[in-house]
Amino acid sequence: MIKLTKNILSIDIDYVRSVHDFKNLLKFYIEIIPKIDTKNILFSQIHANIWYVLNPLFMKKEPVNIISIDHHHDIKFEDKVKDGLQSSNWLGYYFQKRNFIQEAYWVNNADSLSYCVGQDDLLTVTKDLSDVLFNKFDYLFVCESPQYTEKNYLAQMAFETLREITMLLKGENKMFFYKPNILNHVSTTINERE
Repeated sequence: MIKLTKNILSIDIDYVRSVHDFKNLLKFYIEIIPKIDTKNILFSQIHANIWYVLNPLFMKKEPVNIISIDHHHDIKFEDKVKDGLQSSNWLGYYFQKRNFIQEAYWVNNADSLSYCVGQDDLLTVTKDLSDVLFNKFDYLFVCESPQYTEKNYLAQMAFETLREITMLLKGENKMFFYKPNILNHVSTTINERE
């Protein structure tokens, strides 16, 4: 039986570094949010919590396409991809899972650091949201990343705005969209047995 590929949208709010970024993200978000099933939406402080979205799909051997809107590539940090899942390497961690990620986009900023070599065949890098070829997403993950947005008030406002829009459109309170942090992402990693 062939499984349909799930489209995953991951938004790290540290992507918002200007009014232009916020406006483009908001326009994109308003177009896609009504089409996403409420139970498949997760807001979080840390990016490692994307595990709640990706791990169940991986365990069911369901392939995914990932669109990561993020200032950082999250493929590796200080060569620690193999040490387990962390907020700084979640995409690299799941790239290592054989036959899991079918296609990936990294929508970044002009001043984002380049990504590491080795994922060229799977990763399309762009600075333009209109380059994303998917118009429907099965899952949505929105990350606050307070360590990067603590003094970026525009990004903080963007996170609150996306959350408020989601609560209004989906008719749920904010706690419906949260799960507990899975790890202390500063010092702990998840190592799974496969």
